[in-house]
Amino acid sequence: MIKKSISAQQLAAYQANGYWKGMTLEMCRGYEAQGHWPGITLHQFFDASVDNFPDNAFVIHGDKKYTYRMAADITGRLAAGLVTLGFKKGDVVCALLHNCPEMVFLQIALSRIGAIIQPIHLVYREHEISKRIAFCEAKAIVIPDQIKGFDYVRMMQGLRQTVSVEHIFVVGENRPAEDGIRTLQSVWEMEKTSDALQQYLDGVDINANDILLLNFTSGTETAPKGFLHTHNTILGNTRTAARDICRFEDGKAVMLSFSPMTHTFGHMITYFACLTGGATVLVDIYDPGKGLELIEKEKICFVQGTPTHFLRFLDHENFDDFDLASLKILATGGSAIPPAMVQRLESRTGAKLTVWFGMGEDIIHTAVYPGEAEKTFLETVGKTVPGAQIAILDGNHVPLPTGQVGEIAFRGAAMFLGYFKNPEKTADTRTVDGWLLTGDTGYLDDVGYLRLYGRKKDMINRGGSKIFPLTIENALSFHPKINTVSVVGVPDSALGERVCACVIPKKGATVTLEEILDYMQAKGFSRYETPEIVEVMNEFPLTPTGKVKKDLLQQKVVANGITEQNTVRMR
Repeated sequence: MIKKSISAQQLAAYQANGYWKGMTLEMCRGYEAQGHWPGITLHQFFDASVDNFPDNAFVIHGDKKYTYRMAADITGRLAAGLVTLGFKKGDVVCALLHNCPEMVFLQIALSRIGAIIQPIHLVYREHEISKRIAFCEAKAIVIPDQIKGFDYVRMMQGLRQTVSVEHIFVVGENRPAEDGIRTLQSVWEMEKTSDALQQYLDGVDINANDILLLNFTSGTETAPKGFLHTHNTILGNTRTAARDICRFEDGKAVMLSFSPMTHTFGHMITYFACLTGGATVLVDIYDPGKGLELIEKEKICFVQGTPTHFLRFLDHENFDDFDLASLKILATGGSAIPPAMVQRLESRTGAKLTVWFGMGEDIIHTAVYPGEAEKTFLETVGKTVPGAQIAILDGNHVPLPTGQVGEIAFRGAAMFLGYFKNPEKTADTRTVDGWLLTGDTGYLDDVGYLRLYGRKKDMINRGGSKIFPLTIENALSFHPKINTVSVVGVPDSALGERVCACVIPKKGATVTLEEILDYMQAKGFSRYETPEIVEVMNEFPLTPTGKVKKDLLQQKVVANGITEQNTVRMR
């Protein structure tokens, strides 16, 4: 395979559109020379695995198994069909799909023609979907027929009156094309398209510096923002995770993602397979029981998911009935990891945990590697991964010395281009020398490990004292009666804010304010850091990717009212 370096002209063109502020050609050349930018596209990595492991399983979904050879045939014909229908480099295709083989095939087929995939979460409905299609100027959307009784085809038929989208493809339907809607399978079954594909490829340059993915932030605090990644920025980082952190053996890994493939964390499961010749096992919708069955049946060695996914996994009533001996690596990230979960995961599964810390904009910037000391997992989010740099900045974007708390800033090979159609936000989140302001706070210790304090916007100001909820959440995660905890600030006329601990008790347990006060005192917390309000709940408001929506949680606490039973005032 011929690796493609970025040209000065291509970098200049990106920067002319407001992207890659602070990125220099010298930095790009460094990423290329060090291998952090592989210079190879997604479909080129896949094709190499086809050559090396043609008869290995690539996608396993229920009773269906697609080998690399079979998938190569499908993705090639799908790419040819799309070109025949008029798709070209730079076109955006929205993918409103569950974790299914067609989602995998679509990623590779779009890579083959230089088009851009834009995943949309299944929970979204007419309002969000119509806005997303219009904002992205999508040429097509791919939808399921029905999920959990909801008819996505009927929804899109209704939206056609108000939304301009050239093609609607459906997965899971065998009916012929009607109302401008056709099955995705019919596209790869179109006849006499191979010549059209080759003619198209002869006239277009598709390389690893082109845009591969347009995805959106989770929107836990503000309106979601679309971020752009090239093949290089996302695949180089993914290869680091596969090769350096998980140490997958080529052609032998069997992998499962609990996260939806519409989220960047789950989307990467396809990349892992393409890069290593491994097999991807798919579950349509997250189901911890189904996951346990598949680990035993398919001898899965690697599972990734958010802390929320793993907590439900561990708490499944039949957990102990399954043989999980094949498990070797569990990867979690996407939100802060409750320290108590680290101990439970490793002790109950026998697998080694790795914690990945980052964001959609820079994928993984620090990691705790499998086998590191328990203290490292409990107290830090790891060291920088190859190709990444971390700095701790003060309010004026000046680097702080080791041990001082400030905003975490990132720079490196996994840097996203910028926010789609939002040059102002792109500029606001970058310093003049190219550091991405993450919005997270923490400090670097004496040996280079990052210690997290939490989101800047989550910080509670209690009478002038700055309190970081994550510190309290980590402590309470070990409480014997608490299953899940999230700490928010509640408005107070005298102090500005007071600390409220929202808790979901373990099954059959009850948790009182007095118990939490005693527990925090025993842990050595000061009075001002100790929660003054405890709200016991059955569930938290979550984003589609499993993160707690703290703004809605705070609103819920206020709406429920502050009573003498759940509060104590400490001056």
